[in-house]
Amino acid sequence: MRKLALGALFVGLTIATACGGGKNSDGKITDVTPPDSDDGSATPDAPPTCDPIAQTGCGASDRCTWIWDLLDNPDTTMVETQVGHLGCAPTSTGTVAVNGTCIRSGPSNSMVEGTGASVADNCSKGSYCLGTTCKSICSTLDAASCGPDALCSRYSGIFVSMGMTVAGVCDLRCNPLTQATTATTSLAACNSTDPANPNVGCFESAGASAIGRDFSCARVPTPAKGLRDHVAAYGPADGGFYANGCDAGYLPIINNADDTTIRMCAGTCAPKNSDSANPSGSIGDPSKSAKLVDVATPRVGDGLCTAAKKGSNVAEDCAYFWTFNIDRMTMMLPDSPYNDGLGICLPYSDYTIKNPDPACAMPNPPAACATPIGYPSCSQLPPKGQPKVAPYFATADEFGCYDSVMSNPPMMHSALKRPLNFQVASAKPGDVVYRHILL
Repeated sequence: MRKLALGALFVGLTIATACGGGKNSDGKITDVTPPDSDDGSATPDAPPTCDPIAQTGCGASDRCTWIWDLLDNPDTTMVETQVGHLGCAPTSTGTVAVNGTCIRSGPSNSMVEGTGASVADNCSKGSYCLGTTCKSICSTLDAASCGPDALCSRYSGIFVSMGMTVAGVCDLRCNPLTQATTATTSLAACNSTDPANPNVGCFESAGASAIGRDFSCARVPTPAKGLRDHVAAYGPADGGFYANGCDAGYLPIINNADDTTIRMCAGTCAPKNSDSANPSGSIGDPSKSAKLVDVATPRVGDGLCTAAKKGSNVAEDCAYFWTFNIDRMTMMLPDSPYNDGLGICLPYSDYTIKNPDPACAMPNPPAACATPIGYPSCSQLPPKGQPKVAPYFATADEFGCYDSVMSNPPMMHSALKRPLNFQVASAKPGDVVYRHILL
């Protein structure tokens, strides 16, 4: 395997503004293609007929909702072209309350492509049938739109107007390490029907949040089952990945070492400060709890980046999430419980950095400077404040091996070398193709 220069490891991790799309079925949007790079809609979206958030633009006895004109069977993989529109439907046909079991909109609700007239779902006014559950319609620009226990998540293919997603639905917030919801009820495994074989997982959400990157529950697509650490995430045939394209407890958060258009699944782990004086902590904290996908509840010691836990058969560190959550434009770090409480299994052995030898910055550098060196494990780096020695000429705090407080300063990481030492990527041409979560 060619080792990818780390310039491509974290490409595009900042959440982008949502754009519309009709190709993928209801899928929670994280990073998305720009509006001039259509994700599959056959025709431009018509101007909105009503406002699904304010519930205006319809008659007094109507509701504004999303109506599928062409809909695949929801029991299939649901990746074929689907077409719908914002429209008004009688309030009298929407009788199912939020969290109730519903029937989706579609051609005569038959769920058979191309048959019958387009009709709305049977959810109450102000809610929408996502999968088989009525969920409140909300504003993705308002962090308080769904209250403290949920996020307003954008979904591909629904509430689309003029190429933009104009509304979302409320999904329960969750902890990607424990897979439990963060609501007061603390539902195990995102309320999956079988926690030891979860059909729902905790994945990244693009809803407005005060803590940067945040997480909410979404279904695990059938093709994503079994896709765990260090394997490519499930995505559409024409390229890209789905944000829930991994099994529960794994996130498509790291670029492939040979091809930046491929996103890899990475285990969520429990991080621990580590350096050459404390090497065992590099794989995670054995005193913390985490949920394995095939175990019903979180257990102490399961949040480690090893093959028997959240990792795989490659050399990995449990990297602090704050190094992913930091804003790459401002270098500011949002205040988040995940910054130091969540880790990502990072296969450092797959990647390289520029040779950091000070001699390489001098005129007429040695020939060896042209060859990158392997990205270090935290267990190879001296503790903070100790002498910097070859071959890395850095201490552990400069590679994010400590929590955000120890890495100092906690809110402005302009001197952090981890993102700044990356080489220019030399992988397969083309940008990362951002796609939407598939539900």
